[in-house]
Amino acid sequence: MRLLLPLTLLAACSSPPPGAPAAGDSGEEGGAEGADGTDGDGPVAWVDPIARGPALDLEVGAPELTDAVVAGDLLIYAGQEQTGIGGLWAFDLSDRDNPVLLGQTGIWHLQRVCWTGEAAWGMTRQGELVRVEVKEDGVGVTDRFPVLPWGAGVDCAGDLLFGAFHEHGGVLFEVVGPAPDGLVERGRIDAPVVDGLLEGDRLWALDDHRLTAWAITAEGLEAEGSLDLPGTCRDLAAGEAWITVACGAGGVALVDRNDGQPALLGMWAGHASVRAVDVSGDHVLAAAWTELLLLDASDPAAPWLRGSEPAGSSVMAVAADTDQRAWVADWNQPFGVTWQAVEAPEVRASLRTAQKGDTVTVFNDGPAPLQLEAPDAGALDATEVPPGSFARWTLADDADGDVTLGTDDPDEPTLTVRVSEATGMQPGAVAPNFIETDLDEVTWDLSAMRGSVVFLALFNDGCPTCESEVPDTDDWIAETFAGEPGFVGLWSYGGPRGPARAWVEEVDIDLPVLADEDSSMRRDYFIPNGEEAFAANPRNYVIDHNGNLAYIQTAPNPGSLEEAIRRALDAARAE
Repeated sequence: MRLLLPLTLLAACSSPPPGAPAAGDSGEEGGAEGADGTDGDGPVAWVDPIARGPALDLEVGAPELTDAVVAGDLLIYAGQEQTGIGGLWAFDLSDRDNPVLLGQTGIWHLQRVCWTGEAAWGMTRQGELVRVEVKEDGVGVTDRFPVLPWGAGVDCAGDLLFGAFHEHGGVLFEVVGPAPDGLVERGRIDAPVVDGLLEGDRLWALDDHRLTAWAITAEGLEAEGSLDLPGTCRDLAAGEAWITVACGAGGVALVDRNDGQPALLGMWAGHASVRAVDVSGDHVLAAAWTELLLLDASDPAAPWLRGSEPAGSSVMAVAADTDQRAWVADWNQPFGVTWQAVEAPEVRASLRTAQKGDTVTVFNDGPAPLQLEAPDAGALDATEVPPGSFARWTLADDADGDVTLGTDDPDEPTLTVRVSEATGMQPGAVAPNFIETDLDEVTWDLSAMRGSVVFLALFNDGCPTCESEVPDTDDWIAETFAGEPGFVGLWSYGGPRGPARAWVEEVDIDLPVLADEDSSMRRDYFIPNGEEAFAANPRNYVIDHNGNLAYIQTAPNPGSLEEAIRRALDAARAE
């Protein structure tokens, strides 16, 4: 049974996140200024915990990056670019400020990559393991091993190689030579596996909701212990004292190895859906859709958000480096970052596009107090926001265009909200009508649902993050609004009914799924410029009881989605 997710809207509180320094206490790692937001004369200039470093040129337009790994002075990116040359890119990191591209390969749909110390191994979406040699004079594929029909994660250590194949299980290989007979099976897991981690004589295997320890013996793999986890998990990484797991909207889990009997130490679950993780000392770097997160896990029982860095499109993976550096696999443009163990406020908004007169919730997710300035349109109910709390920004009835609010968040000194013109695909506009049949042959007509609040989400096959985000959101919607009068929840799959049914069965979807075989819904619900960003899939919409768009979301934020649904339900009941 899938564990339910704690995705309720953040509540107001007056204390910092657990484990974070209290207001007024800068801590041993803080900046020169106090953590109370002042330096005695006024607001301080907080130091940004994460600073953007160099962008890397992959020499292709849209690489669709999926993974990254660092090994000494070598940086490797994996990608699945479908319209040109995708595959694997290798960089020389001898000069961290100026990485040099050594070469690239053309491998279709490469999802994950690992490094043995001598070569890279990649896993394709088609379940093929690919060996790649990386040298100063270039990069080249040396062997290809088709294994199973659907590939997921991969890990390697010396001569051992583990492949995760979703519903087809996992296979531990010993590498003994070239193709076709160079992989010898050492053990097999006959249960779903999405990723694995090799540590000495132990293998950690991850499925959607469970982490299992397997002893590597002369006879094969022997199960030791397992741990159920919330969310839909997709990636794991090793810290010195614990293992960290990325669990979609469930957040980040810190797990005690406990000699093969894993035990949960702590969880961080916030505004984001986490796809991948890596570890740097007592910090966790988390790839969370449109941003990179930095979590302080010095107390693994209470990890907390130290800071974030927005990406150009979508953060798919991150690779920790030395000297508090990391390399980000952004969907379209990889880049480096440096980070510091300092405290700063972290501003977030429940809405980035709103209607005139709407109320925007302004959160402080950071460990230091947030100072807000008077907005250029509308009114604030508070200008000082303690860690974990929020303020309400009510937009003026005549607000127009982009309205702004000043903050002392070093990463976002100006918070901008666009006021919807209530036309096209914007809040307040009429939602495009649709008449579609779901996989159970039930027909859904939006015009006939007038009077109800409708949650509609569109997703496609070939969307890596959909594999975790769709089932997470489905669980939460079904549980939170099950039996809610006047509420309808629907998914729309972009493609034929056969693949849609297979997808739904694999990830266990509860809400009705429409099969948009002719892509008419995608054309009608097209978001201008949104298709250029990976975050356009999945796309979530809330349609109010009058048939108007109340909310449009192209990056996961469960708190703001819940707020939008409840606001629409309250408005419907008030009439």
